Amino acid sequence: MFGIEYSGISNTSVTIEILNRHLLDFDEALTHAPDNTRRNVQQAVLRISRDWANDSWNATLLSMIQGPADNNGSLHRLELTHNWNDNIRFSGGMIFYNGDDGTYFDYIDNCDRLFFSARYSF
Repeated sequence: MFGIEYSGISNTSVTIEILNRHLLDFDEALTHAPDNTRRNVQQAVLRISRDWANDSWNATLLSMIQGPADNNGSLHRLELTHNWNDNIRFSGGMIFYNGDDGTYFDYIDNCDRLFFSARYSF
């Protein structure tokens, strides 16, 4: 695994992580459903986060890609958060899944979603 984070831009951070997972003593039976496990898996993750308006707003983009050239699926999440005051926080966003036949993400390929949450802390 290799990762780097850059926060040289005001109120912004960019994180990149790259992973190569290799399973020792791999059983080929795991390549079939429901496991769909591979002996070698490459994964790349990009996260960009930005704050503005005195840190009351935050936007975050998270993209995860599995396999070379996205051939094992991907996930993309965009979230916007607003801190109304010290006690109240609203957030919402969307998640998109992309899967190819026979991969883990194939099972959730059509499960894109929108989300919203409100939080009160006392």
